[in-house]
Amino acid sequence: MKTPPVQELLTRDEGLATRLRRAREPMLAKELASRAGWQQSKVSKIEAGRQLPTHDDLDLWASLTDTPPDVLELWHAMLTEAQQARRDWARLVRDGQAGVQNEYNRVIAECTDYRFLETTFIPRFFQVPGYTRAVLTESYQRLGGAQDIDEAVAARQASTGLLYDTNRTFQVLITEPVLRWQPKALTPDVMRQQLDRLLNIDGLQNVRFGIIPLDQPVRYFPQNAVELYGDVGFVEEWFTERRLLADEVEQYRGLIEELWQDALTGEQARQLILNVLNRHPH
Repeated sequence: MKTPPVQELLTRDEGLATRLRRAREPMLAKELASRAGWQQSKVSKIEAGRQLPTHDDLDLWASLTDTPPDVLELWHAMLTEAQQARRDWARLVRDGQAGVQNEYNRVIAECTDYRFLETTFIPRFFQVPGYTRAVLTESYQRLGGAQDIDEAVAARQASTGLLYDTNRTFQVLITEPVLRWQPKALTPDVMRQQLDRLLNIDGLQNVRFGIIPLDQPVRYFPQNAVELYGDVGFVEEWFTERRLLADEVEQYRGLIEELWQDALTGEQARQLILNVLNRHPH
């Protein structure tokens, strides 16, 4: 979770991105972009909190939307706050992953309904410590940052105990390659431990677990990994994870529910895990 705190700041009900969108309406985004001499995508990204405007952008936005000077002054103050938040978050990532994992834990603790679609890694709640270590090692190699691997592993593992809280429900859908792909830092022994853990978790009453197999047609290709924590959602990208807008959370929730119709569950899912486990090198 590299940028979502900044995006959350921008897109909350009274956030800067939300205020800019309201000031622009009922003018269409493409009309504002045309008048400003921008690509329409720039307006869309600013309003979605995926791109910070500049102070000059705010001046032009205010001019084109007849925004009063006192409101523009507030926009500038909010932009300064968002810029500082982005610097703070970049520093957090640069200085180590433990803080990133603890930030996730705060989001996780605030809800009781979790829905995941995972296309690459074993979901965080199901990971054994050795698997977590390998995944975070790969992240360090790709993104850089301070090497606080022990603290980061401990922080991520802290959330796994929530599986045994029967007041919380987990709906976790993975694709079959998740069972087979593994970071180079992962040893065969740890991967076998990880697959064994999946077999045990499948029996928990508050867990709905399914696997989308490779040898059956699917109604949609599961292109992105998605994590939904109640009404908060994130979609994974190569170098970051983007926080979803409210309507996107609903869209992904519906899409994931449809994909469950193509999933193996219960004994069929268990048999697929056993097949992979039996073929795994010792």
